[in-house]
Amino acid sequence: MIDGRRAAEGLRAALEDRYDVYLAEDAQAAMGLLEQEHFDVLLTDFRLPTEDGMKLIARAKSLSKPPICILMTAYGSEELAVRGDEARGR
Repeated sequence: MIDGRRAAEGLRAALEDRYDVYLAEDAQAAMGLLEQEHFDVLLTDFRLPTEDGMKLIARAKSLSKPPICILMTAYGSEELAVRGDEARGR
């Protein structure tokens, strides 16, 4: 789930030759996909329409087979990086 249709479509174009790529309109739709089938990787933006990407990652990590979670953002900060590390269990 990436904030911005253009960025999401660009990532899809870059990855779809080698991977199955699913796009979700918001965090709720992304979580619905994650609950329906297993994904190896969740790539999300921090800023999402309905909730921040860290909350989506926390929800994804609570699944019985959680995906590897990658947070992308143009609005990064040291505080956000620390929160990401804490979410990984470091």
